Amino acid sequence: MALTTKEVEHLAKLARLELTPAEVEQYAAQLGEVLAYVAKLQTIKGQAESSNPEGVNLRERFGRTLKN
Repeated sequence: MALTTKEVEHLAKLARLELTPAEVEQYAAQLGEVLAYVAKLQTIKGQAESSNPEGVNLRERFGRTLKN
């Protein structure tokens, strides 16, 4: 998912950042890569939810609760 320079300029304005044209181009590419990675992670979210197919209650299995 690529970002346009106009979108990056808009984000920079919202964040009150002053970017050079070179930085805008650089961030457009980098943010596009980040968004593509997040999209990839979202596709595997459903797989993570079913990663415990046996229904094992880990709290019972390990016998204690961790404190913060």
